[in-house]
Amino acid sequence: MKKIIVASLLAIFVFASCSKDEDSSEEILVLPIKIIEEGDISTLNYSGNKLTNVLYTNGKSVYTYNGDLIIKIDEYDSSGTLGGTHSFEHNSSNNLIKWNSVEKDNSSDWISTSTYVYNADGTITHNSSTVHGTNTYSDSNIITLINGNISKIRGINYSYDGKNN
Repeated sequence: MKKIIVASLLAIFVFASCSKDEDSSEEILVLPIKIIEEGDISTLNYSGNKLTNVLYTNGKSVYTYNGDLIIKIDEYDSSGTLGGTHSFEHNSSNNLIKWNSVEKDNSSDWISTSTYVYNADGTITHNSSTVHGTNTYSDSNIITLINGNISKIRGINYSYDGKNN
């Protein structure tokens, strides 16, 4: 479940874009502070508008920034032992171009890498590879953006209202 929450938060922070309404003189930002999923509670903590950590029932995730960009997430179990690290690389336009992940497992680590290529037609090519023991899993897909929002991944279409919801 922790992976689902982390992946969801990453999608929100990495790909979502907020635009200021030209008619408004002040932008109102609403940040979630608690997620309840199947009885498990996650508490999100911020420094200003930056997510600093997420506390779970059985551990926590700690976020590291370079300016406004997340460059690393460390995951700890309830005893404080590091269980996984996710690192992020960005290009000069602050777009995510690479994600590396190492997650500890009893038998062997899960080592994952994803790359993102920003194409001239406005799509993003996403390639990923995961190694676990002697097994390697690879995947590739195209992400389509409309007005900075994800509109299509793997044939699944997404739509948004005019209020950036």
